[in-house]
Amino acid sequence: METAVARGVDVPVSFKHCVEISNHLRGRSVVSAKRILEEAISMSRAIPFTRFNGDVGHKPGIAAGRYPIKASKAVLALLESAEANAIHKGMNGDALKIVVMVANLAARPHRPGRKRRVQHKRTHLLVEVVEDEEVAAKASKAAPKRDDAKTKKAVVKGGKAAEKNPSVKTPPAKAPAKVVDAVKPAAAEKAEVTEKVGEAEKEKTPVAAKKATKDAKDTTDTTVTTTTSTKPGNADIAKTGAEKAQAAPAAKDTDTKDTSDAQ
Repeated sequence: METAVARGVDVPVSFKHCVEISNHLRGRSVVSAKRILEEAISMSRAIPFTRFNGDVGHKPGIAAGRYPIKASKAVLALLESAEANAIHKGMNGDALKIVVMVANLAARPHRPGRKRRVQHKRTHLLVEVVEDEEVAAKASKAAPKRDDAKTKKAVVKGGKAAEKNPSVKTPPAKAPAKVVDAVKPAAAEKAEVTEKVGEAEKEKTPVAAKKATKDAKDTTDTTVTTTTSTKPGNADIAKTGAEKAQAAPAAKDTDTKDTSDAQ
């Protein structure tokens, strides 16, 4: 028979508490033992003390008992380790049974400092589990039954087929959320305003272009007029030449007259 083992060496917990816990859990299934330890940690269920019960008060439903929280946490961690080892070996985790759970007294060194006379609490723990058919049968009975004849295949998203239990009602698909009526007028009004602004810009653009063209034309006309007025024409040039020609003989006669007088 294949087994799974977990050991704890020099665990800093009480040896007496570990002995009482081991006596109470030995021979139980791993699932049941874990539940008992969790209840002891939460102080909802006491561990019965049958050996080291001097001056130990009674607890509800039992005689002498206590709530060894620290020792229960250590044993629970060791039990989970043994369960993981069993699953790693290919054993059924729901069909495990505790066949060996032993607590041995370890070396107890003295505490340092002024408390050197007080000794540490040290304990060696050993847990061994096996796969039991009776536990497996009980686990299969406790598990919820599933009728394969009533299951059917349903096409899900992505085109994959999955088994679906007809007893489970699938919630209907939610319809797309409706647009709030109050939002529609605001959106329509915004669209109208945008359209009006665009039309105004279109109407404004030709007017501005026309005005710019007119301004440019007026500027050109003014320049041409100024240039024409300042530049002398052909008639002015002819008139000036005639005046010079008339003035030349008069000046010549004057010079001749002055010369004759001088003689």
